[in-house]
Amino acid sequence: MPPSRVGNLLHFIPVLVYFGLAIYAATSSVVVLAAEAEVPWVWWATLFPLAISHATAGFLAFRKGVRSHHDPLIWGTLSGVTTVLAVVVAAWIARRIGLWMPRLVAVTILAAVSVAGLVGLALAAKRARKRHGLADPGTSQTSDVIILPVRKC
Repeated sequence: MPPSRVGNLLHFIPVLVYFGLAIYAATSSVVVLAAEAEVPWVWWATLFPLAISHATAGFLAFRKGVRSHHDPLIWGTLSGVTTVLAVVVAAWIARRIGLWMPRLVAVTILAAVSVAGLVGLALAAKRARKRHGLADPGTSQTSDVIILPVRKC
């Protein structure tokens, strides 16, 4: 009996927690920086690399169960929507808490979290690779291909 989807996703719980904290920290920093900026959208745009890492990690978590050619599109869209929702909720929470950090701290946190997003993406890729059996040297990394002989007519 194949393992359930929930069982497969348990490997990604540390990655989910990691990205949840990273998105909250980055969004809190952006709320502080955007409040003081003349052009606040520039600070909001700095969340884009972290959002891409988050969405890609989400896609890696779900791609194992792809059964049709529409599944990657569905899982990619779901990952993107989840990322946008995570940023919106983090921004709402950060605004409710208030502007509690100095500007230098906010910039430092934003820079650190951007790098941490890449580390999180690497962690998600490593976990996805292990889950798919590609990290095991005893497994084949090629797809099953049937080669038919060519007949001359």
